[in-house]
Amino acid sequence: MIVIRDRMWTMDQGVAAVLGAAVGVVGTLGTAVFTYAATRAQTRDAGMVEHGHWLREKRLVACSAFLEALTQVQRTIDSHSDLDVPDIDHHGDGPLTASQREALRTAARLFEEQAELLTQARAGVDQFGPGRLAKLSNNVVQAVRDAAFELRLAERRGRPLSDETRIAGIMTKWEQSEEAFRAGVRVVMETPPQRRRLLRR
Repeated sequence: MIVIRDRMWTMDQGVAAVLGAAVGVVGTLGTAVFTYAATRAQTRDAGMVEHGHWLREKRLVACSAFLEALTQVQRTIDSHSDLDVPDIDHHGDGPLTASQREALRTAARLFEEQAELLTQARAGVDQFGPGRLAKLSNNVVQAVRDAAFELRLAERRGRPLSDETRIAGIMTKWEQSEEAFRAGVRVVMETPPQRRRLLRR
């Protein structure tokens, strides 16, 4: 009986030792998994913050370039304010003279060139976003292209500009789009990176 008890006791000790070792391994694995998960989460969070700052800088550069192009375009167009572009209110509805047609061609070419300049300048906004600013910058470019189209159309028809050409509406759209873009830039630049995810759409 004593021998059996000793054997039984010896087996109990062996089982206990095995179970103890197993619990130790599980505990060690659990700690390792927790540590890995926590480290990975910290790395991911740090990466997101770093990416947020990187994206913010890219957007700042892109928006600044487009705003600078807008200023240049406005100055260029203002410098040609002496162009005698014919319109019904000041020139009547008669056929255009050669000089008037040339004025329309010059104005159309001017707007086409400025639209191309803005298209190149908005490439960064289109690439880095956010989407709302990309759309607003495109609206500005489209307004300039629309103005060029209407000037070309009037020249080909050989008639002065009228309300039917939608020039007034086009210029209003341009001004509104430009102001909306500037306001959007201010929002993006003033919003912390972690909150700016709401502005991506």
